[in-house]
Amino acid sequence: MTHWKTGYVQSYNFGLQASPLRNLVIDIGYAGSLSTHLPSTRNLNQPAPSPTGSVASRRPYPQFGNVSFLDSSASANFNSLQVLIERRFYRGMQLAASYTWSKSLDTVGDGSGDASAPPYANNVRGTMYGPSSFDERQRLVLSYVYELPFGAGRKYLGGVRGVPGWLVSGWELAGIGTFNSGRPFTVVVSKDQSNTGGSSIDRPNLVGDPYQVPGGQTVDHWFNNAAFALAPFGTLGNVGRNTLLGPRFDNIDFSLLKNTALGEHRNLQFRAETFNLFNHPNFDLPNRTVDSAQAAGIFSAEASRQIQLALKIVF
Repeated sequence: MTHWKTGYVQSYNFGLQASPLRNLVIDIGYAGSLSTHLPSTRNLNQPAPSPTGSVASRRPYPQFGNVSFLDSSASANFNSLQVLIERRFYRGMQLAASYTWSKSLDTVGDGSGDASAPPYANNVRGTMYGPSSFDERQRLVLSYVYELPFGAGRKYLGGVRGVPGWLVSGWELAGIGTFNSGRPFTVVVSKDQSNTGGSSIDRPNLVGDPYQVPGGQTVDHWFNNAAFALAPFGTLGNVGRNTLLGPRFDNIDFSLLKNTALGEHRNLQFRAETFNLFNHPNFDLPNRTVDSAQAAGIFSAEASRQIQLALKIVF
């Protein structure tokens, strides 16, 4: 490490807000950032790709192995359109809808679904610049809170007393729905096709349309594996980093609550909460090793429906 530069982030945004109706707010804005001098590691003794000669003989310093060098040459940028429509809490109800259309690009992956850098990539920055592994181009979040209009102090059945009054009073519904577009990932090969001393991190050549899947896109064949071919031995594949998209994410959570006053300053709350209410399968990224027998298949998913009951005292 030498001539280290301190990383910094420049953030910029602007927005417009309007309230066309009572208790209704519309907020439209742009938000972006530029990150400079981020930390990155590269190999100073990286051999050049070649079909001939030993890996060691093609290193700048043949008597040594890999030489890791930490510098501050990585960068990232983010741009987004953000829209929020909110009905503020009024007459027992609150509604909100938030939509984000964004793009995040960087020169270093964080390992979450991203391919590790091929041996040569960290010495050739252009081969790593691409979508961030957490990049989700579109995201929609819908939420609501609704106090049911029954029981004490409410519009209906307000005069009911005793146990029946307790049974119908204090109920509340709440929920949130989250809908994301798929995360990007990089396809790789299992062999050291570039002959640079690495494995499982070289990329193939693109020879077709990866989204033209025979019979349609399924969890067994998420992308067209025939669209990729091994690069000639001793050469680099031409597929870019994070150029394919995984499955989208759709999830709805729901809560049923009952509030019971315990004097003036305490409240007993019963909560019945369901996560992934409709048990919608949200699949993980597919197998990205194109010369594997399981290439393009998806073999895992996020959590299925979960239900929990809870009691909480609020004071």
